[in-house]
Amino acid sequence: GHNKALQRTATTPTTFHDVSLEALHRAWRDLGHDESYAAGDLSLLEESVADWPLWPDVAAGIADVAADHRVGLLSNVDDDLARRTRAHALVDPA
Repeated sequence: GHNKALQRTATTPTTFHDVSLEALHRAWRDLGHDESYAAGDLSLLEESVADWPLWPDVAAGIADVAADHRVGLLSNVDDDLARRTRAHALVDPA
């Protein structure tokens, strides 16, 4: 809930990382936990993005579309984080 609320009120140049970190701080506080772990927890989550599987039809679907059209990656996360995903490797970086 904190993440969605912060996304609605974020202003440029707030990054997805910044929103997520603040959301974790708030969640840990709400739960009565030590919020000093928030940065480390977010780091672990962001590092794991490269290991997240794609939906089964994504790789073939992108290849099919790319045969006739330019294909790009649209995401609501930071470019840095999007570059870590498996989907990023399926599109031309340009």
